[in-house]
Amino acid sequence: MRSFLVLVVIGGFLFQCKDKENKTSLDPNVFFCDAENISKDGSAYETNGHFFLGAKTRTAEEAYEGKYSCLLNESNKYGMSYTFKDLKPNESFVVTVYRKSKGDVGSIVAQSINEGFYLNQNISYSHKDKNGWDVLRIEFQLTDQVETLDGLKIYVFNGKKEKVYFDNFKIHRIPMDYLTKENKVDTNAINIILSTQDLKTLNNYRNKALEQKVITNNLKKEFDGLIKYKSKTIPISIRFKGDWTDHLRGRKWSYRIKVKNDETFLGLKTFSLQAPKIRDFLHEWVVHELCQKEDILTTRVGYLPVFINGIKYGIYNLEEHFEKQLVESQKRREGPILKLSEDGYWEYMLYFKKYDKAPDKPILSAATIKPFKEKKTLKTEKLRNQFLIAQNILYRYKTAGTDYAKGIDLERMAKMYAILNICNVEHSLIWHNQRHYYNPVNSKLEPIVYDCYPGFNSHEREKRTITGNHKEGVNIIQKTSDIVILNVFNNKEFVSKYIYYLKEFSKEEYLQSFFKETKAKIDSLCTELRVDYPKFKYDYAFLKNNAKSIREELPKYETKINGKGIHYKVKKNILNSCTTYPFPNLSLNAHVQSIDTEDGGKTTLSLINYHCYPLKVVGYGTNAVPDSMIKMNGLSRIDIFSNTHKEETSLSIRETPKKLFYQVVGTNDDSIYSVKVIRWPRPTGEVAYEKMMSETLNPSSKIYTLKDQSITFKKGVHQISNNIIIPEDYLVTFEPGTELIFNKGTFFMSYSAVQMTGTQEQPITIRSTDGTGNGFTVLQAADKSTLNYVVFDGLNTFDKFGWTLTGAVTFFESEVEIKNSVFTNNVCEDGLNIVHSKFKLSKSEVSNTFSDGFDADFCEGEVINSTFANTGNDCLDFSTSTITVSNVEISQSGDKGISCGEASNITLTNITIDGSVIGVASKDNSTTLINSISIANSDVAFSAFQKKPEYGPSTIVVKEHTVNNVGKLIETDTNSKINL
Repeated sequence: MRSFLVLVVIGGFLFQCKDKENKTSLDPNVFFCDAENISKDGSAYETNGHFFLGAKTRTAEEAYEGKYSCLLNESNKYGMSYTFKDLKPNESFVVTVYRKSKGDVGSIVAQSINEGFYLNQNISYSHKDKNGWDVLRIEFQLTDQVETLDGLKIYVFNGKKEKVYFDNFKIHRIPMDYLTKENKVDTNAINIILSTQDLKTLNNYRNKALEQKVITNNLKKEFDGLIKYKSKTIPISIRFKGDWTDHLRGRKWSYRIKVKNDETFLGLKTFSLQAPKIRDFLHEWVVHELCQKEDILTTRVGYLPVFINGIKYGIYNLEEHFEKQLVESQKRREGPILKLSEDGYWEYMLYFKKYDKAPDKPILSAATIKPFKEKKTLKTEKLRNQFLIAQNILYRYKTAGTDYAKGIDLERMAKMYAILNICNVEHSLIWHNQRHYYNPVNSKLEPIVYDCYPGFNSHEREKRTITGNHKEGVNIIQKTSDIVILNVFNNKEFVSKYIYYLKEFSKEEYLQSFFKETKAKIDSLCTELRVDYPKFKYDYAFLKNNAKSIREELPKYETKINGKGIHYKVKKNILNSCTTYPFPNLSLNAHVQSIDTEDGGKTTLSLINYHCYPLKVVGYGTNAVPDSMIKMNGLSRIDIFSNTHKEETSLSIRETPKKLFYQVVGTNDDSIYSVKVIRWPRPTGEVAYEKMMSETLNPSSKIYTLKDQSITFKKGVHQISNNIIIPEDYLVTFEPGTELIFNKGTFFMSYSAVQMTGTQEQPITIRSTDGTGNGFTVLQAADKSTLNYVVFDGLNTFDKFGWTLTGAVTFFESEVEIKNSVFTNNVCEDGLNIVHSKFKLSKSEVSNTFSDGFDADFCEGEVINSTFANTGNDCLDFSTSTITVSNVEISQSGDKGISCGEASNITLTNITIDGSVIGVASKDNSTTLINSISIANSDVAFSAFQKKPEYGPSTIVVKEHTVNNVGKLIETDTNSKINL
């Protein structure tokens, strides 16, 4: 179980209180009413000199403390009430009250005198105590335009027939300067420092967002600042985050923070800070822990106290953003992370909030598929090629096109849906919340889970059934955007896996085991949160009750699936209403299809009009003058969008445009609008290598015998003319003496485990005589592969249409045991590459490789009694792995004999290294324990250092060593350690 933040208990934080209310507080900013005393005229409650109207509601029937409380019902709706006339700009209020009621009846209300401001909170953040009392809480911050409110009334309310009792009503009024810089700033908190002017601008942005009810992109300007944390000062940029204004209501505004330069904060380059209630307190954290347990990608989350310019703001939720550190920390190689652009959606919502009209717009159809870290992705050839593949896979998924499930990791997708069902989550499945990682090893998209609960108590706001449990037969999807949630249920393989994991995750013993593993952590987090939310408790019964409901619903769902099944079709949208005004990020979609460098940089664009009137392009802007329009000689007209007709319009320009300028045709609007040009080709849903990968096994082959789900490669020398691609769930065996020769770019790829048992006299040989054989690859095999007396000779790596691996021999998420085998003369990055797998390598040889000999990433394994020689780079290269190496000889390494990196734990025993630049390197938070080693003819024997900012220093511990002709015994940076 992984947790990346160590939480610090901070005493004396804002709003901290004891279980028993302090009735004698002299703080002039605290207004308290306990219903025990009333004014002489009987009209008001009186406590500590403060008068609350509504005393006629006093009752002795119930009381949290003392003898009296406030009783409200349908005939007496309004209770304890206090009015503030002297409002101050930007001041905050935190209001709590004890409530005894059935259900969620009864609330706190804050309302301006002129009714321009209104908040109502009836959801409790605590469980009912043994006497039936829980605690309501509401918090908010006013803007600097307080004079427009004419005063503020805060009161308790109940408009239902059921009785509700209120007691210990407390209003904490917090002026903006309540906590000053003279207060001690805690070094274990996140201390954000901004200029006074930037804080003022942020406040103005907040006022504008509250006015328009949406946080638009123009209010997300970044400002430079600093974070001080412990002994470090880190440069950052900071902006508002979120879309809805719940992110800005209370004192704890939501921020997106980017760490500058080559630094990180707690291993993160980009992260968000938000009030815990934004993600429904610990309910979000629990979903993430379940995903991590099941190896589903998710953002890392934690909790830390925050100060801004010396002012305490209490505990914040800290959430990782979408960078390569996210996937690498969860044992994945760097690859593009994708989303569907939501810019058009929020333009639509801004229009809706402003005019209370919902015009028909093809929002999902127009949503561009975009990569995070766009500049880096497009500049890096490997990442760009990977993104273009991923874009086409996601396009099929988005549009429910043919083969929409191809290229999707259905196993992880099914796990994710099952976990979200158990947790009563659907918010993260909404199309504009979905995030996908392209895994460059298996060329599949994996879901990334985040943003599960849209606000306080949303885990219980609506009880959902099993996703996809609709009527038997064909269901017509009325809401087009729902296809992104439901189209995967048309795939039988997914549904089968989904039902399996629903059963597994809903078992009582599964959740009991999970809570046994996490209870100590959850209780610790509750303690942290109670600093700001004194009565908060995590509801352990919530998941258990959900799981029980799913277990009860499953039999009926399975009956439907086993009958006619449950299928989905999208109802074609007809655009019935229109706005003359085109939404800038929704109307014209322009992709760069190609740039002809031989024709002076001529650029061909693909245009689609998603507006409801024709458009005409009137000019363009370039990088040199993006906001100045270069007029076009011939106008290009683009016809209106239709669900049945989306023909693209092609446009050629002599330069590469950054923007297009356009007008609407057929209206009185002669305004000129602009749109950014998308710098990559439009997706088609076609993935170039898929046709090649659809090749089937040949039942009449002379190379192998094929019977049912079993394939056996025959003894003898075989020249391979066609690629060999083996689906999952096959039994794959090789006879001793089998020799397969892969030339002219042919390759071997299996989704099933391989059993290759040769003999010393008759080894199995996989070779390429022309150096073009595109590798031997095993991907996500369910069973363990075994290799004994196998020779791999002269192979290159798999490299087809942008899908590129690094190993001549690759095992990915496939357990393997290799012994008595040889990997030699390979002409690619890694002779042997094992990724995210368990392995054992013994009595084997890796030699004469172009770059690394053996590269293990995200692995657990053993290397025993083996030799490694003549590598262009490292002989043994381990990253994020736990491995023991013993009785190994290494010679003539082009760089490092053994490289241990990215938080690896490596144990070395009886190692000989002869000829290397560095004998053993431990880097980036790795720990290398060396029991015995001999190093000769090397520049440096031992080197420990930090290379990547998201990691920390490294350690080498050497118990026994001998060196001969070594230039330098040890080499470390400032914080890394070598203990001889």
